[in-house]
Amino acid sequence: MALEGKETVNDSMISYFFSLTEDERSCLLNQLLIQQEPVIVYPSFHFLGMNTHLKYGMQLLKGLALCKGDSKLLRDARERFYGGNEFLVWWHGLGDFLSGVSTDAIENCPVDRIVRNVTVRYDMGEDKKYWLGKDLVTELERLLCLENPKRLSIEIIGEGNLDGSDIKTQQLLKDACFIVNQLKAHFGARFEIRKGSRDSTLLPSRHVYPLTSYWDEPDDLMRQKVRIGVANNEENMRVQVESWLHEKRTIAEGTKEPTEDQGMVEPWESDDAIEAILGSPENWLDQWLFLPSILPQESLELEALF
Repeated sequence: MALEGKETVNDSMISYFFSLTEDERSCLLNQLLIQQEPVIVYPSFHFLGMNTHLKYGMQLLKGLALCKGDSKLLRDARERFYGGNEFLVWWHGLGDFLSGVSTDAIENCPVDRIVRNVTVRYDMGEDKKYWLGKDLVTELERLLCLENPKRLSIEIIGEGNLDGSDIKTQQLLKDACFIVNQLKAHFGARFEIRKGSRDSTLLPSRHVYPLTSYWDEPDDLMRQKVRIGVANNEENMRVQVESWLHEKRTIAEGTKEPTEDQGMVEPWESDDAIEAILGSPENWLDQWLFLPSILPQESLELEALF
């Protein structure tokens, strides 16, 4: 099978590949195109520089794409690559990943139809210059085009607490609450959002905390516990996310802000914000030394959050 154009470096590989039996081809495709660890897709680094094990697999895919051969074989190879691997993709590289540009070998590939396992990472400590002006919500909306993923995850890493109770993570969750709700509704149990430990910026997190349940609708008892200040973090977050979603909808519809009898959490006053961090008022005296480290730096951030 001859290759078209100038790229003939893989002629011998392609010839060898087509000389194999069907079972041998299948075994070779699995060996060259599937790796045990996640395939890392980070926009600022060359794909093969981050995934050296896939070097020959990418050459084979490129050769098959250029070859006047069996299109079914090319489809099978692509489906093995995108269906057999777990992909760890930085959020601002989603567009290139879904178009096939990231791999530098599989352009014009229907990635949205054949990819099965994707984790989208957001690094809270990443320099914004790498974002190239991209918007998180807009990029996450691309995930709605995935046709049949087995697992789809959003992973937040970097600063703050694993349970997402710190102010910066709260602001991020508020900004992304509506698209996360859409993804959860669209993909059901196949979707999750979590907070990961930042063991290594470019590697999977060793420890993760699930946040998906924060988007479950709270019951009346939870709302009441939040009002009287006896709710735990899970209950607080479920009521808070409900409030954020309602706020997003009312803004989108151009309607008024929610009233008190709608069961939503009202915007926190400064005392409420302190109570959420330190606990009930009777415990404040035991933690009074903590107050100076919170109020000067974070009071404005708290007000912006709620």
